[in-house]
Amino acid sequence: MAVNLSPVGGVAAQFFDNNGDPLSGGLLYSYASGTTTPLATYTSSTGVTPNTNPIVLDSAGRVPGAEVWLSEAVSYKFTLKTSTDVLIGTWDMVGGIILAPMGSLYLTGSLTAATADILGVATLNSLVVATTAAVANLTASGEVSAPVVRATTKFVFSDDTEQTTASGNAFSSGTAMLFVQTSAPTGWVKSTAHDNKALRVVSGTAGAGGSVAFTTAFANQAVSGTNGAIGATTLTIAQIPSHTHTRGIWDATGGGTSRPIIGTYEPSDTPETSTGATGGGGSHTHTSGAFTGTAINLAVQYVDVIICTKS
Repeated sequence: MAVNLSPVGGVAAQFFDNNGDPLSGGLLYSYASGTTTPLATYTSSTGVTPNTNPIVLDSAGRVPGAEVWLSEAVSYKFTLKTSTDVLIGTWDMVGGIILAPMGSLYLTGSLTAATADILGVATLNSLVVATTAAVANLTASGEVSAPVVRATTKFVFSDDTEQTTASGNAFSSGTAMLFVQTSAPTGWVKSTAHDNKALRVVSGTAGAGGSVAFTTAFANQAVSGTNGAIGATTLTIAQIPSHTHTRGIWDATGGGTSRPIIGTYEPSDTPETSTGATGGGGSHTHTSGAFTGTAINLAVQYVDVIICTKS
């Protein structure tokens, strides 16, 4: 089982009572964090043999066997009592001491053999050197074998991979990035070429365009124009379709009858005269009134960012 050294009990730790005397016969209980469910600790880094629970301290107030190891990635609760079960103290959310890989090592001068010893307990991931002079090779653990200088830094890791950085910088000069703040951070220059604009994601060449400012385009926009209310229109003769009319025809006795202009007639019908066609079938227009409507609010929420380039 993977285990880590316990910060409670640990290696050769000594416990005392409230009077400052060694806690002879004291009882050290271990539980799952936040509970009273017993949780085993171990006698060595092998994680094979569990300690008794509770651990009974020797006459000097120490853990018999001198070591307490905890299951990896597990939180414990410890309770310490006297031999007569009087509570001394309780500690919850306790995890093992993890010897994890180092994130960054910052140096301001030469790396001596003494300080290089720390590499024996951790894997070196990155090194930042704040000096223009070369420092000693990191050969204590074999993690870095080349000289470390600010102008160019080469790292050789334990898996034989290499990484080289230029000028000791994580970002090359001229790199542009966005920052949610008013002023540029140290080592960066704020760009003023763009202001009051939106950002667009593209898959091709990056550029800029558009003609309306962000706060102008995204604002409370009123609606105006003409509506569909059509006014009355009097058609002229030229605008109406071509057409004829029906007229009355009278017989010889003076009786009247209505007949179409074109048709058959009785002998008693008087001769008729026809009316001519009229109308030109032309186009015409209609008048309209003002259009009104509810304003559209496009004032979207936003967060200001600045563009900065690496010096």
